[in-house]
Amino acid sequence: MKPHMRRTGSSLHLCYNLPFRTQAGKTYPILSPNGSSIIVISHPQGLRLVWRGGLPLKPSLISQDSNSHNRKESSSLILIDSDEEQTEPATLASQYKDPVFEQDEDEHDELEPYEAIVQTLDLPLGLDVLSISFPPIHAIANRSSLDSLPPIFSQKLVIAFACSDYSVRLLTLPLAPPSHQTKQSLVARNYSFPLNGQLGYLHEQIFLIASGASQQAIADGLSVTFTSRVDNEEEFQDDETMSDDVQPAMSEHVRPTSIQATMAWDILVASHYTNLSGLLLIFRTPLNASGSELDFENAQNIMPWRMQYLASPATNIEFNPSLYPAQAHSNILIADKKGYARVFNCLSRSDHNERSWILSLTVFSQQPPIGRSTRKSILGARWIRRGKAIVVLLEDGEWGIWDLEGIGSKEIKGSVSQSPFPFAIAGWVGSSSRPSKSGINHMDKTESTSSNLIPMTPGTRKVKQKNLFTGSVQSSRVQADGGLCVVPATDVLNNRTDDETLLLWYDDKIIVIPSILTHWRTKVKGSGNLFGTGVIGEPHEISNVHTRGEERREISIIPKAGRSSKRSAWKADILIVAEHYILIVAPPLDNPATSSKPEVAAPSALADRHLLAEGKLDIEGVDRILTGMTNGTR
Repeated sequence: MKPHMRRTGSSLHLCYNLPFRTQAGKTYPILSPNGSSIIVISHPQGLRLVWRGGLPLKPSLISQDSNSHNRKESSSLILIDSDEEQTEPATLASQYKDPVFEQDEDEHDELEPYEAIVQTLDLPLGLDVLSISFPPIHAIANRSSLDSLPPIFSQKLVIAFACSDYSVRLLTLPLAPPSHQTKQSLVARNYSFPLNGQLGYLHEQIFLIASGASQQAIADGLSVTFTSRVDNEEEFQDDETMSDDVQPAMSEHVRPTSIQATMAWDILVASHYTNLSGLLLIFRTPLNASGSELDFENAQNIMPWRMQYLASPATNIEFNPSLYPAQAHSNILIADKKGYARVFNCLSRSDHNERSWILSLTVFSQQPPIGRSTRKSILGARWIRRGKAIVVLLEDGEWGIWDLEGIGSKEIKGSVSQSPFPFAIAGWVGSSSRPSKSGINHMDKTESTSSNLIPMTPGTRKVKQKNLFTGSVQSSRVQADGGLCVVPATDVLNNRTDDETLLLWYDDKIIVIPSILTHWRTKVKGSGNLFGTGVIGEPHEISNVHTRGEERREISIIPKAGRSSKRSAWKADILIVAEHYILIVAPPLDNPATSSKPEVAAPSALADRHLLAEGKLDIEGVDRILTGMTNGTR
C-alpha cells in the first residue's frame, strides 16, 4: 500500500485508498512482536489487517531464487496446494511457519519520510462486519509480569465483531504479520477461513458467540475483557454482604490469591442493541486449559450469561480497563441516548437486579430551550485513570471528567462545577461551541427565540395549533458526530504509568490532550505564569484535516512503533477512517543522514519557566520562550 502524501506544516497527511467501503476501523492497543502498529478495518466482505512500521519481513525464499528455479518452486508450490485443497484446517495449522524479520529497519527515503506498510492481510469472511472491539490489553502491556494472565493476549489479536446477519463473532489471530510466502500460499490454496471455531492455517480461530436468532437485531456496539472461572465460587463474597467499612475501593478490590492457582479463563463479550428500550447481552467464551486458544469443544451453543434491558438505547459501552483480579473488571460503562452514563456490574449474582447498577451520572443544560430535554445527550464516554474516572463528550461539544473516587481531589484540590453531578474539569471542542456569558450557546439562544411573542396570523395560528398537540417545533440542526479515544501517555516528561492521552473529535474538530494528569493539575490550579502552561498540559488541535466530503467513521491514536523521530512529546500518529480510504496524520521521520548524530535535548518549557522565575534564564532560553509563544507551544 502506497499513500498519497501531502505536507501540512510540520505534519504529513498520508492517504491510503481502499478497494471497498469501510464500516469501522481502529488501531489495536499493543504492537506486534516486530514493533508494527496494527490497524483493523471492517468492510462489507470481512476484515483487513494492516501492519505499519517496525522491522520488515524477510523476502520470500521464492523471490530470492533465480528465474528458472523460481518457476520450479512456484509450480511445485501450486501442485502441493492442489493436492491439499481438502486438507483439514488443523492439519494445515501444523504447516504454518512463523515469520522471520530483518535485523534492522529499512532506511527510509527522504522523499518518503513515513512508516512503511510491512504487511496486509484480507480476511474474506463473506460477512458484512459493522463494528469491532478489542480488549483493554494496553493495561496488560504495562504489567511487569504476565504469569497470572491468559497468554492469548500476549500472543494473538483478540477481536470481537458484529455482522449484518445479527451474529457476534470472536476472532483470534497471531500478532505477528504472516510472511510473504505464507500469504502467497493462502492465495494459491484459495484458502477459506473457517467460521466454525476450528484452528485454521494461520492459527486463527473465528468463533460464533451469538447468532442473533432470538433478538433479530444487529449489535450496535461491543466491548471485550476477560475474567476467571473458578471451581469454588462460594469463596467469593457478594458486594452486598460486605459492610461499607470492609469493602475496598471500586477498582482496588482484589480476589483472594489462594484460588488463583485453580482458575481457568473466560473471555467476556458485551453487546448492546437498540431494539425496544435497549438490550445488553453478556457472553462468556471459555479458553482452553493453557489459556492460549479458544476452547472449541466446550464452547458450543453458548447462551447469554446475562440479559439486561436498558432504560434507553445505549450510544456506547465499555468494560472497565482494570484487569482481573480487580473486582471492577466486570463493570460496564453504559452511555445512553437520554444523557445518562451508568455503571453496571455484569457478573453480580445479586437477587436484586437494582443492586447491579452501581452508579448513574448525567449533565443538565444550564438553560435548555423550550421543548428540549434538560439533559445533554452523550456522544461518547470512556474510562480513564484505570477505571477511577470517566470522560464524556456531550452533544454541544462540551467534554468533562467525572472523578469517581476522588483521586483528583487527593492530588489536586478543587472543583469547577456546581451541577448535581460536577465535573472535576471540563472544556469545549472548538470555539464555536463555547457558551456565552449567560451560559447558553449560540444555537440554544437561536432556538429559544421560538417561544417569544409574535403577531398572530393564519400561518402562525396553524403552527400554534400543531404545537398544542405535537410539542414545539424541533430544530432542523443535525447533531454533530463525535467521539473519544484514550491511550496510555508516552511523553518523556511524565513517568507515571497511569497517565493517559485523550483525543476528542467533534464535527470537524480534532483535539489531543497529551497528558490528562498534567492538564487536570493545570486546569484546577491555574497557571499564573505569563508564558502559559507548557506544551505537555495544553490541548492541541489537529488542523487542516480534509476527508473530501466523506463521513468520518472513526478517529484514534496509533501506538508508536519503535522507530525514533523528531517529534514533540505531544505529537502522535492519528488514524482517520473515512468511507473509502484511511488517512494517517503523522510527523515526518528523522532524516537518515542526521539521525545518527548525537543531539543535545533542548531544555523543556517547564525548566525554562523555572529558570525565568529565579532570574537565571539566559538569552537562548528567552529566545526559546518567545519562539514558543509565537508558535503557541510554550
